[in-house]
Amino acid sequence: MLAILMAFALVLASVTIVSPLAGALDVPGDVRLARDRYLAVGGVYYPGFTVSGVAEPLAILALAVLLASVAQSSWAFWLIALALAAEALAHGLYWFLIAPMNAAWLTSERLAARPDRAALLDRWERSHVYRALASTAAFALLVAAALAPAG
Repeated sequence: MLAILMAFALVLASVTIVSPLAGALDVPGDVRLARDRYLAVGGVYYPGFTVSGVAEPLAILALAVLLASVAQSSWAFWLIALALAAEALAHGLYWFLIAPMNAAWLTSERLAARPDRAALLDRWERSHVYRALASTAAFALLVAAALAPAG
């Protein structure tokens, strides 16, 4: 049963990398766009990224259950605990940095009129990089936990 739970957590953790990594890899192209094109293109991605976002809370839940199922004296326990912390960090970064911007994308006129628009867009772009790093760390730690000796 533990192996199945680990496999499920690994799948979910791998899915959580998709959206932030795609956003991070897109940063160099985004910063080269003119303001009007940037605003037009930004809203296009929102629906697709939402689909993979469902995996994040499920991954956190799976990691918490997995953590409760592993002996506290093992390396796997601490690696899973760190993976859970990294996954929770990625999720928190989403709600703190990205979700407010997603609301602005849905009403691009409001975003275009804001005097702090450039700072907000820069924060939004950097937040994808931060989330990609946190999600990738969570996945790598979970892989290490899966390979760690039992007990």
